[in-house]
Amino acid sequence: MKKITSPSLPVVLLVLLLTGAVFGHYISDWYADQELEQYRLARHHLRQILIGVENYYEKYQALPYHPAGPGHALYLLKDYVEIENFVGLADGRETVSPAWDDTEKTILNSGWYYWNTENAGIYQHRRILLASKSATQSYQTVLLGFRGGLTIGEVFNGHPGRSLLGNYFTSDGFFTASMPLFIQWEGMSVPDGVSGSSTSWDRKLRYIKADDGSIRIDYHYREGRLAERELVFGKYQISEAVQTDEFGRLAKVEIKPDNWKELWEDFLDQRLATQ
Repeated sequence: MKKITSPSLPVVLLVLLLTGAVFGHYISDWYADQELEQYRLARHHLRQILIGVENYYEKYQALPYHPAGPGHALYLLKDYVEIENFVGLADGRETVSPAWDDTEKTILNSGWYYWNTENAGIYQHRRILLASKSATQSYQTVLLGFRGGLTIGEVFNGHPGRSLLGNYFTSDGFFTASMPLFIQWEGMSVPDGVSGSSTSWDRKLRYIKADDGSIRIDYHYREGRLAERELVFGKYQISEAVQTDEFGRLAKVEIKPDNWKELWEDFLDQRLATQ
């Protein structure tokens, strides 16, 4: 009778490792798909909330605000937004369903933080009104300003949603809590007429060019955070050394050379003269 030999321990371990690697790959893909679906659903909900905010503003010429708190402010959108759009998501599953409390005139179990402010200021279309209370592994969805500039964007996880409310969001995708810094940064953004841009996958460097090739703006990253922005136009170059805070927001910008304002104004004048 032929003796059946059992596989050796190293062989068994190798088979188990290979099997685990295969299943781990499929599990990883499944979680990635779930996260993407969760992100897409959050964006859909935010679009519906956006429509409600805009319709509310059209009627009252103001954002929803209530001195009793953000829940009462969101209740003002009851006639403009279906309640299911305020649902929160966590690990691909819906949390407790939101509901309108008609007695207390508030919303219950909202999945979103809301910036309940009586005066959003002149740059309200570039300020964050809502942020998701829960975030996926890679994204946290936020709703930015409204009317003539509202966009829905993603923030790398690690930014507490509540900390982003009221922050400014620049046209090239950075946050800052400082209005003077926002104005300064936007004053040197890409002029109107940009027709192309490219972003590397690792976010180490991005190039943006104006449509006539008159300017190039380079973004330099260090350890995943913006460290410098360079504007190159003609024979001139303006360098902005950037410091960020613990949330990755623009906190301080040092500009060189000292006569950068003169150079930038000359560039804008020349560009205007050729249009």
